[in-house]
Amino acid sequence: TYLKSAHLKQVVKAEVTYLDLNYNLAVLKYFQYTSSTIGNREIIRVEPELPTEVQISNGIISKGELINISIRGLGMYLDQASFAPRSFGVGQKVDLIVYLFPNREIALKGIVVNVICDDNNLRYRLGIKTFPDANTEALLSSYIAQRQVKLLREIKSFIRENP
Repeated sequence: TYLKSAHLKQVVKAEVTYLDLNYNLAVLKYFQYTSSTIGNREIIRVEPELPTEVQISNGIISKGELINISIRGLGMYLDQASFAPRSFGVGQKVDLIVYLFPNREIALKGIVVNVICDDNNLRYRLGIKTFPDANTEALLSSYIAQRQVKLLREIKSFIRENP
C-alpha cells in the first residue's frame, strides 16, 4: 500500500502484514519512500471482472484488452502488431469502443497520455484520458460502483477465510 500525508516528506510504500476490517486495523512493515507521482490519481479505477475487449481507432482500427477504467480514463493493452505510434502514440486523439456490458458498446473519445512497452516488447500498455458525455458518464459510474462493491466483498471474504 502507499501512504500519502502532509506529515510525510514524500509518498511512502509499505507492505500490509495484517488486516482486520471489523476494527479498521492494518499492520504495515517494510516502509520506504517512493515516487512522488504515486497517489495523485483522484478518480477511482476498477479492473473488469472478465477479459474485456476495447476497440481503438485513429486512421486504423485495432483491438486490445481493457486493464482498468474510470469515468475519465482507461488503461488497455495492445499487441505489438496492433500498435502504430502514428495512430496510438502519446498525444494522439483516439476513438474507443468498450464492451463492458453484454450486447452494449460504450463509445468514448480520448487522448493517449502514456504508452509503456510491456512483457518483453510483446505488447503496449496505453493510458488514455477519456471525455464521456453525461449519459456515458452515468453508465460508467454505475459500472464502477458495482465493481467496487463486488471487489470489497471479495476482499472481506478472503480476509475471513485467511485470518
